[in-house]
This record gives sequence, C-alpha cells and structure tokens, in this order.
Amino acid sequence: MNKILSVFFVFICTLCPTLLWSQNNVATWNSVSLKHEITDNLNITINEELRFEDYYSEFNKFLSELTINRKILKKLCLGIGYRFDFEQTDKYAHRCFFDFKYQIKINRFKIQFKERYQYKIQYVDKLILGETNFHHLRHRIRVKYNIPKSSIEPFCKVEFYQSLNNPIRNRIDKQRYTFGVGFPVTSFLSSDLFFRYQIRDNKYQRYSEDFIVGLSINFNI
Repeated sequence: MNKILSVFFVFICTLCPTLLWSQNNVATWNSVSLKHEITDNLNITINEELRFEDYYSEFNKFLSELTINRKILKKLCLGIGYRFDFEQTDKYAHRCFFDFKYQIKINRFKIQFKERYQYKIQYVDKLILGETNFHHLRHRIRVKYNIPKSSIEPFCKVEFYQSLNNPIRNRIDKQRYTFGVGFPVTSFLSSDLFFRYQIRDNKYQRYSEDFIVGLSINFNI
C-alpha cells in the first residue's frame, strides 16, 4: 500500500503539468542547494536556480541566494538572507529578507508556518527604478506527511505575497499553490519534485497564471 501511495504522488506531480499544457504559461524552475550545519542551532544555505518559461523554451531568470538560519527554540527558527536576480532584457535585482519560522508535528504531519519580510531593489541597464522598489510580507504554510515505511515524503504549500508600498492599494498581489514529493538519494543528498500554480496580479505586471514544474537537488554537509 505504501509503495502504491509513493508511486501515486510521483505520478500526480508528473501528470499535472501535462494536463495543463495548453493553459497560459508553462515554466520550469530547477535549483541546486548546499546546506552546511555550523552548529546544532546554526546553519547556512546557498541556493542557485534557473527558471525558464514559455513551455521551457525561453530563459526567464537566474538567481543566487544565501541564507543563515538560527534556531532560537525547539520549534522556532529565525533567518536572514540575500538574493541576487538576473533576468532577461538586462534586468537585475537585489533582495534582502528576514524569516520567522515555527514548526509543529501532529502524528505523521509536519506543519511549518513561515513569515518573511523582503525588500527588493530593481535595476534596468544599471539604473535604479525607484518606483519598483518592493516591500512585501510573505505568508506561507507548508505541510509534510511521513508515509509509514516509505522514504518518499509528500508535501503541499500555500503562499501569499502581501504588498506594503503599493502606491494605489496594498493587497495580496501574488499567490502560490504547490504540491510535491521529497525523497532522499543518499545520506547527504535529497531531491524535491513539485508542481506549482502561481497567480500574479500587481500594478507592475499584467495578470498571469503560471503552471510550474520544479526540481530541486539538495546537498546537506
């Protein structure tokens, strides 16, 4: 039964993008991350990611991110980080963020609540665009389930971006709904396969619905 469930979760993640192939923009996000435990309560993570859109044919964005996390209590973790984005048409951006994460476990479910404040500075051709300096709060909940006698761990995430400096009206301008599976490869290597539905609706970008297939490779040393 557990093997059937594991295969089912992988099948769903693979099938969803195919069923939605004709819908708006289909993209792929692929990343590699390296996590190092400095102490039992302190770790650092480096993440590199490539994003493609228009049915995987057009480069969209490259990002490089550094995050430092500190466990304050058994269930509470604080983080600080920096991200550099390079986008098509010579756009690039700097982003700083602060995280608050709280995790609980209920039977075989792991539930994490995450709040992030982020500040983004956008450049085009080396000129700063003051109007597009974004302040956001990001609200996310993630649920993982540990299947008995199986190494595969299905998960789902829901995330909302709340604008803080929109000159018209602050509101939720981005939504993400994610379903995926995580599985170990070796004692220090794991991978996540996911499908994500994203809605963008803000003053700087036209309304869009994105269907994203993602693969992340994670090293823990």
